[in-house]
Amino acid sequence: MKKLLSAVTSIVMSTSLMTSAFASSFNVSAAGRISVEQPNVSMEDVLDVSALLRASSYPAGPKSSSFVVESGTASGKPGDTVTIGVKANSNNSDVAQIVVRLIDEDLPSGFKVVGLGDAVSWAAGESDVTTQGEFNYIDCLEGGDPIKLNDSEPVIEYQVKIPDNAAGGDYSFSLSRFTVAPNGKEVFEATINPGKITVDGPVATQAQNPATQAQNPATQAQNPATQANNPSTGGSTWDKGENTSEFIAYSGDWTADAGKNLTIGVKVDSNNWDVAQMVSRLNDRDLPAGFKVVGIGDGVSWAANEKDVTTQGEFNYIDCLEGGDPIKLNDSEPVIEYVVSVPSSASGKYDFSISRFTVATDGKHAYEAKIVPGTITINGTSATQAQNPATQAQNPATQAQNPATQAYNPSTGGSTWDKGENTSDFIAYSGDWTADAGKNLTIGIKVDSNNWDVAQMVSRLNDRDLPAGFKVVSIGDAVSWAAGE
Repeated sequence: MKKLLSAVTSIVMSTSLMTSAFASSFNVSAAGRISVEQPNVSMEDVLDVSALLRASSYPAGPKSSSFVVESGTASGKPGDTVTIGVKANSNNSDVAQIVVRLIDEDLPSGFKVVGLGDAVSWAAGESDVTTQGEFNYIDCLEGGDPIKLNDSEPVIEYQVKIPDNAAGGDYSFSLSRFTVAPNGKEVFEATINPGKITVDGPVATQAQNPATQAQNPATQAQNPATQANNPSTGGSTWDKGENTSEFIAYSGDWTADAGKNLTIGVKVDSNNWDVAQMVSRLNDRDLPAGFKVVGIGDGVSWAANEKDVTTQGEFNYIDCLEGGDPIKLNDSEPVIEYVVSVPSSASGKYDFSISRFTVATDGKHAYEAKIVPGTITINGTSATQAQNPATQAQNPATQAQNPATQAYNPSTGGSTWDKGENTSDFIAYSGDWTADAGKNLTIGIKVDSNNWDVAQMVSRLNDRDLPAGFKVVSIGDAVSWAAGE
C-alpha cells in the first residue's frame, strides 16, 4: 500500500491546537503573537515593570554595549544533557527585571533545550525563573527596588540535550535575546557573546546524501560580530492569521546593478483597512542564490506615518497604533524597505517574493495578506536574457549541488540550500487533505517529474508554512517512496 502512494515524502502534522480556527489568534497569552494590548516598552512612571515583562512577546529595547552577556560553555558526550550557565558583566547596573531566550532554533541542528537548571537565578539572589512563551522571565525586585547582580554566578542555567549522533567537536550557539529593565521607565538589549558546546568523540565527515548529512563542527563557527544582529537567527515566532485576498502586499519589480545594493520597497493595497500592527519577512532564503538582505532602509515605515521598524528574530515588526488606535496606511508609500546585496556575478532576471506579511486590525483579528511575487532584473541584461530563464542558471538536470559544499546556517538548524532556476516542467503538489481536530495528519507530497533524471531533492514544510496552531511533528517513514525508498 505504501508504495502505491508514490509520495516523495510524507509529513505528519498536528492539528491538536485547532479546536477553534483563528479565534483570538493574537491574544497576548500565547507566545510570539501580535497583540495590540501589549504595553509599550516605555513604561511611564510605574516602577513595577511587570506589565511589560509578563506579556509573552517582548518588544526589544535599544542595544547596550556596557551590559555584556556570555552565552556560556559546556561539554559532554553524544546523548548527554549538559548544563549551560549564562553569566553577565552587568557593569554594576541596577536590574529590576530580565527576559532571556534560548530555544532549539538558537542551537546547532539536533540539540534541544530540555530544562532550566534549578529554575532560579543565582546572580539575582535566587529569584525565580519562570517560562512565558518562548521567553524566560526573572523578577529581580526586592522590596520594590532594583538590585545589583552577582556577576560571578549564572543569571540563568539551561539544560541542553546533545543529539545521540552528534559528531565530536565544538558547536557554536548564542542566546537570541537578553532584555534588561533597570527601572520602571527603560529597557535595553544586552550585548550577547556566543557560546560553545564541546562534544567529546570522533569528528565525522559529512555524508553525501542531503537527507542524512551529518554536521561538521568545523563549518559551524559563527561570527560573533554578526550573530546577534542577524535577523534570520530564530527570534520571535509570529503565528499566522487567516488568509485574505483583500489586503495585498507587492514584492515589486526592480532593476539593479550587479555587485551593488538594491533597495526594495514593499507596498500594499490595504483596501482602506484599519491597521494596528504588521509583521513582514524577507530573508536570504526568499531571494535568488547569492543575493542577501543586508539592511532595513531607513528603519521606518513610510506608509505607516514613519513608525519604527524593529527586527524580532527573522521578522520585521511595525506597531502602527496612534494613541492606542489603529491607523489607515498611505498605500503610495512603502510599508517597509529591504536593502539587498546583489552578487557581482548576477545577470538576467530573477524571481523572488517576501515570505510573510501579517496584519493585525485590532487585538483579536489578524490576517495573512495576499503576497504578489516580484522580480529583480540586472542592468545590462538583454531582452532575450530577461525573457529566457534558461540563460540565468544551469540546466536543472545538471545543477545538483554537492551537499559537502552547502553552507551550514545555524539559524535554520541545518544546511541552507541555494535556490535553482524556476521551472514549470517539474511540479510539486502540496495536496488537498481532510483531518480530524486534535489528531495527526500525514501529508504526502507528490510530483509530476516530467520524466526528468533526478540526482537530489530538497523539500521544506515547517510550522510557519501552516495555519496557526498546526505543527510539523515528524517525517512519515523517513524514506522517499517515489525515489526507490
